[in-house]
Amino acid sequence: MTLPKNVKNLCLLFYGLLLCIFVKAQSNNLEKYLPAYAVTFYADILKNSSCKSDLELLRIGVDKKILWSLKVLDASGEPRPGFFYGNNFWPGIKSQCLDLRNTDPLEIDPEFLKNISKYRNIEEEFPPFDLNYFVVFFLHNSTQQYQFHFKYDDLLSLGLCLPASCSPKELNGIFEKIFESRTLTIGSLHSTDYRLYEIRDGKDDHQWLLDWKIITTGIVLILSILLAVIGTVYDCIIHQKRLGSTESSKDVVDNTSPAPEARQPGTLERFLLCFSVFINTKSIFNTDSSKDSVTAIVGLRLLGMIWIFFIHTVFYTNDGLDNRLTVWKLSAELASQILTNGSLAVDTFFCISGFLISWSFFGKRIGQEPKPVRRFPWLGYLSLVFNRVLRLGPVYFVIIGVAQIIFGMINKTSAFIAAEDPYYYCGNYWWRNVLFINNLFVWDELCLSWSWYIANDMQFYMIGTFLLLLSDVYFYTSAALLLVLLTVPAIINGFTSYAYEYINTIDQMWSIMNVVYTPPWIRIGPYLIGMITGYILRRMKGKLNVSRKTLCLLWIAGSLCSIVILFGLYRKNFSLVSAAFYVAVSKIVWGIGISWIIVACHTNNAGFIGKILSLKLWIPLSRMTYCAYLINPLITITIAMISETTTHLDVIPSVVQFLGLTVFTFLCAYFMSVILEIPYLLLAQVLFKPKKRNKN
Repeated sequence: MTLPKNVKNLCLLFYGLLLCIFVKAQSNNLEKYLPAYAVTFYADILKNSSCKSDLELLRIGVDKKILWSLKVLDASGEPRPGFFYGNNFWPGIKSQCLDLRNTDPLEIDPEFLKNISKYRNIEEEFPPFDLNYFVVFFLHNSTQQYQFHFKYDDLLSLGLCLPASCSPKELNGIFEKIFESRTLTIGSLHSTDYRLYEIRDGKDDHQWLLDWKIITTGIVLILSILLAVIGTVYDCIIHQKRLGSTESSKDVVDNTSPAPEARQPGTLERFLLCFSVFINTKSIFNTDSSKDSVTAIVGLRLLGMIWIFFIHTVFYTNDGLDNRLTVWKLSAELASQILTNGSLAVDTFFCISGFLISWSFFGKRIGQEPKPVRRFPWLGYLSLVFNRVLRLGPVYFVIIGVAQIIFGMINKTSAFIAAEDPYYYCGNYWWRNVLFINNLFVWDELCLSWSWYIANDMQFYMIGTFLLLLSDVYFYTSAALLLVLLTVPAIINGFTSYAYEYINTIDQMWSIMNVVYTPPWIRIGPYLIGMITGYILRRMKGKLNVSRKTLCLLWIAGSLCSIVILFGLYRKNFSLVSAAFYVAVSKIVWGIGISWIIVACHTNNAGFIGKILSLKLWIPLSRMTYCAYLINPLITITIAMISETTTHLDVIPSVVQFLGLTVFTFLCAYFMSVILEIPYLLLAQVLFKPKKRNKN
């Protein structure tokens, strides 16, 4: 049976009407799920502008499923899974967005390309306007997601591929409307409202380069590199040739004749040789050590630094981490206590530093005729402190400037916001670092958060040197002061822990870092234990003659000190009093454990452990640990911030990332050592230690 023509036309008209309604409904639903389409949906709130017309053109293209518009939509971010586990990132694909206007043909088989072209309209391949990648940051108030007291815990980021004619100001108005009307369905699903925080257009006007601190850093770096080139050329072409001719002259001189006196370089020559990469590289890779050196410290220092790098790999990628809750769950495992108690690695360095100044000081006094000292040598003390500043300062201050340069760019172009912002905090609070007092201020205001260690080390050096010099005049007074400095801070730490109800969880520690982590009274214990160990080992003259049974007991006791402190917080099932007691004594006990390893290795009572820690292979890497410590967090943060994608913590990939960062860190540390650290140390000797005249 056939329908009448008018009925047939009526049915077709009705079907077409239903189809239009369906398509319209589907089109209207897109703004609920795709933020980029939601932007085009509200383009009409803009006044007549290029941005408005381009957004409307994009919306029409999407409605008609034109290829270029779908590509734009495809390059934009949209809600991703994992919100409940900390995924606050909808990044999109920046490189794809910026490549959509690229008309260069693909370098593939022409026949294959021809076959593809049959099913595609080339005229619809490329957008009719320029595109730009925008990043929208907005806050959520969902209670369904765990908060860990980290900065920007509640901040979401959204990457959008939109017309380049749009400005952040125009998009700001559109997103205020989107959030006000609760357009995005994902907000209802997560029981949250959104509040706009910031919109970036990724354009860098380079105005930050005009900061005087950045200009100064650039000048120092350029001059250092130029001097390194000049010094190396002079050394290799002129100085080494002179040394060679001097050696040749010595070889031909008769044994009964006096050897010709070597020509001493002048001040300018000594200045240039300070920057010779050839000489500085030889000093790094020279594995000779004196008989008086404690070689096990080389291995301990390197192991401690690698431990710190592992912690940095997780900690300083947190701003781009899309599964933070996974980190917390993993941190509860027994093996993860090495990570969660990683601050003990820094205490290892404090113990080593205290040991070295004590070992060096008493090495010049014990067993020798004492020189009468009637008053405290203030000039000598100030000279030692000044030398320490020259040792730590130059490369440290340059790194502060380099961090400002890097973050001046990152703050303009990154798809992420870093809790660490050296551009702002170093720009405003650099003087705290220069005075080595930055550890006394709020954690969130630190210029280079990891530099708290440098400030503590400098303060401990001043205290330790004072006590050592005082011991020349009033030994027992010095010893009493040391014991007071060891016990009183421990008591304060315990009471502080109890008062804050602190049970040593990571989120708790993060919220009160400037109370329980960075202050010098929290950290001084291992340093003083190291000083005591240096004195005792000197008094023992580097020998420990005990029975095998006693040695076993000492090893058990020393090992227990380290193991109990490292794994004692597992599961954290203890009272506030127990937690306070742990906080009070943990760093001192850890220092005792490290000190025992030093003593056992130096007295040849450590077996294969001593041999491994004393390998000459570790010496070059150990010499670069200071520069490596300064640069590693900066490298880690920079890589995370300039990435297009988020970081996902997975055990095996994270280990590979850690190994790669470690290798790259030491390569950068080598460059810093030969260009900055060693040259300025040698330069200080040239300036403050006049050349000795040769005696006839």
